[in-house]
Amino acid sequence: MDIKVFRSIKEIDSLLWDSIINNKNNPLLRNYNFLKAVEDSNLSDVKYWYVMFFENSNLIGHTSLFSMYSYMDESITGKIKNFIAKIRIKFPSFLRLKMIACGTPVATCSNTLTIYNGSKHNEFLLNLDKVINKIAAQEKAHIILYRDFNAHDNQSMKILNNLGYRKASSLPTTFFDVKWSNFDDYINSFKSSTKAKIKRNLKRFNNGDLIVEICSDFSKYSKLVYKLYENVYEKAESKFEKLTPAFFYHINKNLSKNTKAILVWKDRKILAFELVLEWNKLLTPLYVGIDYELVTEFDETLWYAMVERVVVSNDGSVSFEFKNGKIIK
Repeated sequence: MDIKVFRSIKEIDSLLWDSIINNKNNPLLRNYNFLKAVEDSNLSDVKYWYVMFFENSNLIGHTSLFSMYSYMDESITGKIKNFIAKIRIKFPSFLRLKMIACGTPVATCSNTLTIYNGSKHNEFLLNLDKVINKIAAQEKAHIILYRDFNAHDNQSMKILNNLGYRKASSLPTTFFDVKWSNFDDYINSFKSSTKAKIKRNLKRFNNGDLIVEICSDFSKYSKLVYKLYENVYEKAESKFEKLTPAFFYHINKNLSKNTKAILVWKDRKILAFELVLEWNKLLTPLYVGIDYELVTEFDETLWYAMVERVVVSNDGSVSFEFKNGKIIK
């Protein structure tokens, strides 16, 4: 098995990289254009590696790696947080750890391992782990992390456990199966008290001089939606990556056919947004942003406002349609 490591996705032929990605498990999140969008986002203090595996000159697998710093106090609040902040004035690296991770710094709920020949799974992971450990030693990293596996990745989990890794749960992923023919049927499936609340909130939402736009070209709003995203990020108890305005620009430019933004407008001002990836029968809401000074109740209602605008195409795929598909929330 021949292994090649690249420091930029731009050093790799895009057709070669995508040639072994099949249509299972949301391939959009491991393809060339998505990884290029992430790399072009210029996330702070992040480095990238792309590992490709060949056999008899044929590409049989690949994955992406990255390094970043993680602060152990991210989830701490109150007086202890303030105390740590004072210490960090004099010691900037206090409670800061460097990690090498298999995946991307953008949370996708999907790992980036692509193995063309399933029979090579064990050999692939064993060789990959040697590469990661070598990079970790060079980078003086404190942690090696394989991320975004789901409960069905038993084969990978078993190998990693045998290599001495420990499994840790991350935030849960929710799959929402669309089994109703229209939005009214969906709302009527709830119990009466919930149904009344949703209808009341949507009526207030739709009567509030608000316009909901499904925007295909939102790159021109990248700085505006970033500000809204930043509001949500700062309020989050658990933090990992922090995006940049460039991410919203490049994710739209690199994946123009597969990304949309749901924009909520009032008086020519964007009050909220949701970034959504589309792939076949799958919609993946990736990031949200809200102007908390003007809006206090969009978190849940925005979700229903989005679902209300999902409709179905003739081939049965979900593309902001509402029938026989799946939404990841």
